[in-house]
Amino acid sequence: MGSVRKGQNGQMSFEEAVEFYKWGNLARSTQTRRYSCLRKFGLLGERALKEVPTLSGNHNTRLIDARILNQTFGTDFYIPQGQRRVYELPNENDVALASYGKHGIYVMLMAFAGLRLGEACACDASWLKGNKLIVKASMERDVREFRPPKTAGSVKLPDWLVEEIKKATFTYPIPKHLYKWVKRRNVSPHQLRHYFATQLFSKTNNLEVIRRQMRHSNINTTLRYYLEVSAEAEAEVLPDRPIPRLRSAK
Repeated sequence: MGSVRKGQNGQMSFEEAVEFYKWGNLARSTQTRRYSCLRKFGLLGERALKEVPTLSGNHNTRLIDARILNQTFGTDFYIPQGQRRVYELPNENDVALASYGKHGIYVMLMAFAGLRLGEACACDASWLKGNKLIVKASMERDVREFRPPKTAGSVKLPDWLVEEIKKATFTYPIPKHLYKWVKRRNVSPHQLRHYFATQLFSKTNNLEVIRRQMRHSNINTTLRYYLEVSAEAEAEVLPDRPIPRLRSAK
């Protein structure tokens, strides 16, 4: 099939694209990403590719665009492995300071339960089942709209965090607003999830425990993307005495 007729401005609207490509079951953030990709290549309203577009941008941008084009048009772009982004982990003091204030409970949920930003925003005390948190939902990035989480499952919590959740007041902040609040405190939501994984590894040294706590289906995801090296661990491999100097021969 060919293309469909577009609006007066020659551009298919976001709502029209969602209906045309049957994206209604996808998260709004995914819909937006797909719409932006097709608009960038001038492909909105097309059912099939007349010519293969040239991918541009950094490695991960090309990777995401290739996946979207493959899924939309049934093409077969080569998709290389995404490049891992290395996060600088916050120290304990950074996390402690960010845990104070009106959104402190959400920092705790990300740093000590490994919740993603949208999952933390959707959380409340009803998710508790004993000493476990059952992750039931996530929130769209820019609206107070709930959807299924990226990965469902449960997370075992320390007793002190269970008590904090029981007494907390949950306000369901919009993720983009919480993101800005957290960033002003010198940490980022994804840093906190990496912090959770790395701290868990340092305490348990058990990859299977970490995979379950992170709610990953594949342990390779845990290894490839979430285990960082803390500044303290780096310091431990540095020499703690001066480099030996050669003595001149007498």
